[in-house]
Amino acid sequence: MPTVICAPRSRPSAPSGAPTSRPPGGLRDELHDDIGGEFAFDDARTAMSNATTALLLRDPATAEGYASSALALLADRQETEVPLAVSGPAAVDLARARLMRGEIEGAEEALAPVFQVAPMWRGSGMLERLTAARLELTRPEFRGAPTALALADRIEEFSALSPVRRLGAQSPLALDG
Repeated sequence: MPTVICAPRSRPSAPSGAPTSRPPGGLRDELHDDIGGEFAFDDARTAMSNATTALLLRDPATAEGYASSALALLADRQETEVPLAVSGPAAVDLARARLMRGEIEGAEEALAPVFQVAPMWRGSGMLERLTAARLELTRPEFRGAPTALALADRIEEFSALSPVRRLGAQSPLALDG
């Protein structure tokens, strides 16, 4: 993988508040690395965030690597221990990276677990990523392709059942790609 965009969180062995060494290839962040809690980023969440950053930079190969890494790290956990706030976005990021490279079938495969998410768990973060993936399907090379149209329709149907959409809220992309 290329340069690390955001260094993975290292777990300090010293008591809380004691200085810890820098993670390889990155800087320490007091809030994420020492205080933790709601602000803690484990390796899977860091990889998911790195994938998102690579997508914003229009670097699908790097994004696919980081998204795949995030999903692989989560695959080692029990199903009840997998945070949907990481697994869903990582899967959508993987799909979007594949769409950027023209791989509709690979994108469909990556989205299969996302399409199983119950409507009540379809949050704005996941929907924003899906909107970006659907936008990739409007590129000229996909225009009129039956698989692209079917995937776009499936994304729209999935999104329409979310609480965000059912309540009439719009969820614009935080950053346009």
